[in-house]
Amino acid sequence: MPHCIIEMLPKNSVKLTITVPQSEIAPFLESSATRLSEQTTIDGFRAGKAPYEMIKNKFGEMKILENAIEDIVRSSLFSSLEKEKLETIGSPAVDVEKLAPGNDLVYTAMFSLIPKIEKLANYKEFSIKPKTVVVSDEEVEAALKTISQMQTKETREDKSREITKADKAIISMNIKKEGIPIEGGQSPNHAVYLSENFYIPGFVDALIGMKEGENKTFPITFPKDFYKKDLCGADVLCEVEIKEVYSLLPPELDDSFAASLGQKDMSSLRAIIKENLLKEHTEESAMETEREIVEKLANESRINEIPELLLNEELNKMINELKQRVHSQGLEWEAYVSSIKKSVAEIKLDLSSQAAVRIKAALALAEVAKQENITVTEDELDNEIDQILNRYPKDAEEKKYISSIEYRDMVRHGLTHRKTIQRLKEICIKS
Repeated sequence: MPHCIIEMLPKNSVKLTITVPQSEIAPFLESSATRLSEQTTIDGFRAGKAPYEMIKNKFGEMKILENAIEDIVRSSLFSSLEKEKLETIGSPAVDVEKLAPGNDLVYTAMFSLIPKIEKLANYKEFSIKPKTVVVSDEEVEAALKTISQMQTKETREDKSREITKADKAIISMNIKKEGIPIEGGQSPNHAVYLSENFYIPGFVDALIGMKEGENKTFPITFPKDFYKKDLCGADVLCEVEIKEVYSLLPPELDDSFAASLGQKDMSSLRAIIKENLLKEHTEESAMETEREIVEKLANESRINEIPELLLNEELNKMINELKQRVHSQGLEWEAYVSSIKKSVAEIKLDLSSQAAVRIKAALALAEVAKQENITVTEDELDNEIDQILNRYPKDAEEKKYISSIEYRDMVRHGLTHRKTIQRLKEICIKS
């Protein structure tokens, strides 16, 4: 068994110094050598079938050991935590101190201990009222208009033709505030429907009368009640190039139009639109109710100090989520950080309170699961994993990962979370 020295640290953290005897490393070296041999050709042997000594001669002992280190650490960490009955959370910070062929492996692992719930919110007394879901006639007509736009006939106009209020234009744009590109203000091929009224005042008016190939730089001012605080009332410069101009001929909204969409008439088309909108609103309302319950649970629960490692891990996760949102809007991360005039450290500081709430929510939900005796059966777990495997019928590597113990534990956690939320909704939602 690995030898483990435990050092308790401030802020619910623990440092493990683990020594893995050389005798326990040998099986991992065999597996490592096999994986390496599958990646190359050794004369006289099929891939993965060469003897250990030949693989060692080709790659060297150190290469085999380095390739095995992740598996050795994972196995020895798991057994050490189980033996010492330490309840940890998050990923460890691992530092290898001694790694040499023929010797014991020595490494340290810094973990966050699961913070203790000092007071769990009295969730059984929660009374959450879901919002009434309605679909107005105006929403149906707006959706109908959007559908008709998708069926609108577009005709490419001559380069000499000026843009009118009824047109669609494909533009390249770059919007800057004080010389710095704003988030979401850059696009090489942005479609502008000039008859719509959701653009910043003055933007569409500046395009009217321009022609394909023409460039223009003009100022606009964001409304004082704009949803992004850093742009409220801001003066910006728009650099625009007209790339294409289209005239639009929308379809007549009659029974023939409804028939083209598989409906009997306009009445039945409006009915199916209303039904779909009601379903969307119901799902949105359910998610909003879930958020309300979880936030209330987190805010009314009290835990002891959140470990720094755990907080940093959650902050890094939130930064990655933010990066993905920024990239999805066509903006480079560096440009975004520059545009808001904040460093990554300052962004993390802004997010720290939200990160703490997310951690509190996860811990409180785990405690609710214990109190409500929520478990996941092996059959439920098998069914969920089978459904996931069916999405990757031909991806051997993905299937191998999905079948791993680590992934199984992750799916078990996800199912427990889902069942806990469902139980909370049953308790907290009052008609």
